[in-house]
Amino acid sequence: SRARENNSPPVMIMMTRLLPSLATQNFDGDSLLSRAYALHSFGILISNSLSQGKLSSSQLQIAWKAVEAVETSFLSAWSAVTSDISKGREREKFAAEPTILGVILRVMTTLLPWLESLQNLDKWIASRFACYASTILEHCSHPVVCFEGSVFFERLSEHRGLIEPSCCCVVNTDNAATVAMPFLLSALNTPIAKVIA
Repeated sequence: SRARENNSPPVMIMMTRLLPSLATQNFDGDSLLSRAYALHSFGILISNSLSQGKLSSSQLQIAWKAVEAVETSFLSAWSAVTSDISKGREREKFAAEPTILGVILRVMTTLLPWLESLQNLDKWIASRFACYASTILEHCSHPVVCFEGSVFFERLSEHRGLIEPSCCCVVNTDNAATVAMPFLLSALNTPIAKVIA
């Protein structure tokens, strides 16, 4: 086990190899799928390499790079559908990418335990993540995306200190359920319930 640990490539090298796939700016379907796989791999590396509790300076750098990857991926997916080609169909195109949206939600959930360590650098990360999650869930009703969103908001409620009013850039509340309200209302207000009623 010790010999295998010494022969395995360092996490930073593996993450560095993933970064070009996360930095792609081509908005076709293959590019978004490649980004989704790279982001998912990045999330797995993070969850297996960062320790619980206080992070070292190199671990802080890894967590910060992961936050940047999530934000870039969200903005990339969003801007891909708001281009001139998509006029009038932005909502449908954004919702048509459940793979990348589900992965973004999963990596945001993975990062929640370490966001407190990053608050010295940027205290609004969790607030932005909550806004990203609400936006994703408002536009995409794919079951995987809804599941990942539910898990995100459940875990966010366990980290209440991350969304105190002084740490929210968009939403001014300390209640994760309030932040999740648009998603909860859409989940409870399904068209199927109207048909049955």
